[in-house]
Amino acid sequence: MSDFATLLARLAGWFDIGFAIFHLAFWKLFRWREASIALGRVNAGILQVLNIQLVLLFLLFGVVFVLHAEGGMKTALGRDVLLVWTGFWVLRTALQPWFFGLEHWSSKLLTGLFATGVLLHFVPALVGRWG
Repeated sequence: MSDFATLLARLAGWFDIGFAIFHLAFWKLFRWREASIALGRVNAGILQVLNIQLVLLFLLFGVVFVLHAEGGMKTALGRDVLLVWTGFWVLRTALQPWFFGLEHWSSKLLTGLFATGVLLHFVPALVGRWG
């Protein structure tokens, strides 16, 4: 299997692990303890539970892509998992301007990072399938 596809799959995994770490910082970054008072207990709970579960998904996919990139790229299942997670990053990229606009530099930066996530997951799936 292509060393390039394996390298990109591993990079995609580290990318996902990085986003898990980033999401763990949300409580401090966005001052959720204070901000969640206005949301109410149920809505604040939903927000935090969804974030925790997203962290778990980032870690799950990240670890799988880092530890099993070479073997995973040899199977249709491994390549399809990369394609499914590519869909996550495509949707996240599309939702950024919809919900946050692109006026602020941080929104532009995040949109670029999300688009990078699309490429990091999509390219190794393609190279692995046809390379």
